[in-house]
Amino acid sequence: MAQLAYLSDGIHIVSGGDDDETIKLWNTSNGFCFVIFSKHASTATGLEFVSNGQFIVSSSFDGTVRTFD
Repeated sequence: MAQLAYLSDGIHIVSGGDDDETIKLWNTSNGFCFVIFSKHASTATGLEFVSNGQFIVSSSFDGTVRTFD
């Protein structure tokens, strides 16, 4: 994991930058990954929660920026 972003609720984090090219949404209360996004063709280079946590924006070495909801 090379990228990490925290949601202000203190419960959710998003991670990325692994060699598997996925973005993962985690619940810190129970430690479980409950969503895996796999739209990038390369490693994530940036992650951010936006719109008060309604969306996740990610960038990647593949030259794309993606939005997930």
